[in-house]
Amino acid sequence: MPKKTVRKTVHKKVTHKAPKQVAKNEEAPEPQIVSSRIEPQAVPKEVTQPTIVQPQIQEIQPAIPETPEPAEQPVEEKPEPQKTIDVGEAIDFGWQTTKKHLGFFIGVGLFILVLSLISGNAKGIATKILVGLFQVGVTLGYLKLALDLVDNKPAAFKELFSAFKQLPAYIITFVIYGLTVLLGLVLLVIPGIIWAIAFGLYPFVILLENAGPMTALRKSAHLTEGVKPKLLVFYLALLGLNILGTIPIGLGLFVTMPISLIAAAHVYRQLEKQSQQ
Repeated sequence: MPKKTVRKTVHKKVTHKAPKQVAKNEEAPEPQIVSSRIEPQAVPKEVTQPTIVQPQIQEIQPAIPETPEPAEQPVEEKPEPQKTIDVGEAIDFGWQTTKKHLGFFIGVGLFILVLSLISGNAKGIATKILVGLFQVGVTLGYLKLALDLVDNKPAAFKELFSAFKQLPAYIITFVIYGLTVLLGLVLLVIPGIIWAIAFGLYPFVILLENAGPMTALRKSAHLTEGVKPKLLVFYLALLGLNILGTIPIGLGLFVTMPISLIAAAHVYRQLEKQSQQ
């Protein structure tokens, strides 16, 4: 029988040497891993994009010719509206108003007649002067009554005594007016007639505005400017009317006098209204 050979396996003791320790102060380099993928490079944030400057296109506007400023034209003064009066209308208004208050005006006429008789029969200069002044004051109140009726106010007998406070201004103005008209008549007659018409409305100015003599005369001249010929016709018509009133023993004056005063007041209001436009 053959001998079996026993192989002895000799196990060598392999000793693995530990790697040398890296010094504490030295750091071991990290293994670099090389990747085959190409990472995209990040664009730095601070990199500014290039500024594209666009060319500015300037619009060329066509030159507009300057229009010359219009030359200043002289301001034309507007002519004052022409004043006028209607003689027939004024007299008709006086007649219609008198007819409406006929009894009242007959009573007023009788009162004035009594004053005239007293003044004529008064003895002594002082008495005659006092009665005459009272009669003038009543006549001035008669004009005030006529103005009230033109203004659609009721007829009141007390208005005959309402104008005594304007009596001094009226007397002074009457003297100036009389001397002016007399001077014009002495010169060439025609100036006297013109001045009589021009200043003839002064009693109404004194009554309504309590004006002084010169103010009353100036305003009367202003109101009558441009209408003197028509006023002359108007005064001649009133004169003829009152002449007719004296024919039947003067009884017609009880009607023609209020017609004349109311018509004159109506004309004054017409002229005053037209001068204010």
